[in-house]
Amino acid sequence: MTINNSCECAGSGSACLKKTKKAPLQSAASQIASEALELLRATHERLEHMTAVFNSVSTDLKHNHSHNVKDLAALGGFLGDDWANYVDSQVGHMQKELDLVEAANE
Repeated sequence: MTINNSCECAGSGSACLKKTKKAPLQSAASQIASEALELLRATHERLEHMTAVFNSVSTDLKHNHSHNVKDLAALGGFLGDDWANYVDSQVGHMQKELDLVEAANE
């Protein structure tokens, strides 16, 4: 295979250096975007769980004389704190990956 430095006349069997350097960067950026979308999907699911907890608090206040409010509030607090820590960790991880991609792209 020949290396074509101009990339303008890249024919069959030749490789463009600009293209070969960009391919891993695009792949890394695509992976980061995929991870971010998965995190958003999981966050949506966690928010639905928290909605269920708060709906349960409301129902407990109306019909159950607030017997479970303390436990439900603790559960809601745990879910919120736990997810906030996880998201913070994932955002830090993705930011490091993006920084590496940007540094390699310069």
